[in-house]
Amino acid sequence: QYAELSDFYYVWQKRTLKDLYPDVFSIRLTNKRDEAVANPSRDGSAKNAKAEYQRLMQEIFEESRRVVKDNGVMTLMFTHKAQDAWETLTRSLIEAGWVITASFPVESEFGYSTHQLNLAAAASSIFITCRKRQEEQTQAAFWSGLGGTGVQHQIRSAVEAGLDEFRPLKLNAVDQMIACYGRALQVLSENWPVMDGDEEVSPIRAMNEASRVVAEHQIKVITDGNISVDDLDTETAMALTMYGIWGHNEASFTEVLNLSRSLNISLETRTG
Repeated sequence: QYAELSDFYYVWQKRTLKDLYPDVFSIRLTNKRDEAVANPSRDGSAKNAKAEYQRLMQEIFEESRRVVKDNGVMTLMFTHKAQDAWETLTRSLIEAGWVITASFPVESEFGYSTHQLNLAAAASSIFITCRKRQEEQTQAAFWSGLGGTGVQHQIRSAVEAGLDEFRPLKLNAVDQMIACYGRALQVLSENWPVMDGDEEVSPIRAMNEASRVVAEHQIKVITDGNISVDDLDTETAMALTMYGIWGHNEASFTEVLNLSRSLNISLETRTG
């Protein structure tokens, strides 16, 4: 919450600089109302904060679309590993008329910084390149298609290609997972809307599919290609995947739960 953090400096600068910059220091504290963040204390609940964040981001992306030329490019940087935040960002982009055309990780954090050390933290930022959607889909795309034509298969292929492309970067497992979110959401945005029967496929479902591909890859790496996820019982597959992604570091239950869902494992019933 940058505006709230800024209050610490604002109140002191106001004492010394108000005469020089009266317009800047005309209010008691910094403006919290217009900041595009998910702020539960401002918006009353986590659910309201998510909705307000999506609304504000969509306003920003709509205005960006208005001023960018038809053949122009918008690139944004996103440094967040929670699926929930990615879903909000993706929906805001798509509903504002953008399509994701590329995504790539760029190292942005020093591995020994105090908020990164010994944590399952992302050391890379994901740069997302977007272009204007020139025409709306006349028909919905399908999640599962005949002969590997569905969006699910396209996502798996895009993530597998991304893993090959990211290999020289030597990303840690968390960054690898997040970078693959970008590839999955790129496919989803290009085909939006995507339907599975009567149900619209959400960005989180696309990310879960990416997580599954990365998990399969992690198990192959850990076992030198001798074991695939299909060779393992449920608990072992889950344990090895967690180890491949987080090592011996801590991870939140929510993130592990998201991973388990992508592997179609009911974590709540698995005491092993």
